Amino acid sequence: MQFHTVVDPDEATKAGLKSALRLSSLSFPLVFVRAVFLGGMEQLQGVISDGRLGEMLHAEVASTTGGFRRAADPVRLLTGASRQRWYVFQLTVYTNYIRVLSAVHCAIFCLGILAYSCSWPPWIARAAYWCMLVDLVIFFVSGPTPIAPISTIVIVLIWRSRGNAATSLPYKVVFGYYAYTLGYGLFTEPGTISQGSLSALLLNSLLLAVFRF
Repeated sequence: MQFHTVVDPDEATKAGLKSALRLSSLSFPLVFVRAVFLGGMEQLQGVISDGRLGEMLHAEVASTTGGFRRAADPVRLLTGASRQRWYVFQLTVYTNYIRVLSAVHCAIFCLGILAYSCSWPPWIARAAYWCMLVDLVIFFVSGPTPIAPISTIVIVLIWRSRGNAATSLPYKVVFGYYAYTLGYGLFTEPGTISQGSLSALLLNSLLLAVFRF
């Protein structure tokens, strides 16, 4: 088995890799086995736990125009970022999932602010809040699972560029606070959420979508 390490590749190399791998962004390390691109460390751990690594190591080197090919990477909704079952308390989450989910949260909060400003029927914003609340509670208790309405859509959309696994604990705390704020507003009279709270949550979600800190 041979290992090749490239430390701090230049911009031209990164651009070439993104183009060849058809990725919108790169996260390191990039793992190749016999000229087959697996992805990152969680994908490598996945083929090890599935018992497929030995088979891949003994396969013929992939011969394509670009010199390598991508390994099959089906969407997995029943396991977490570190192969945990979907129904357990998941300790890791994909980085780009947090970014895209936070962008969706921004859209929902903007909808709530716009609905209030334009005097739209209150059920429009409430329906979005309820969907978001259910999703947040499921994420806090478990993680992105097949029964979480928004998270499931996000996972499917960003699967090919989901990024590496990161700890989910700080995001569970943040989204738990979101759930508390939304739940308090929805369950109390008149069932609305203050514009100040929405603006604060919108700002925080915007920061998460851009910086993911």
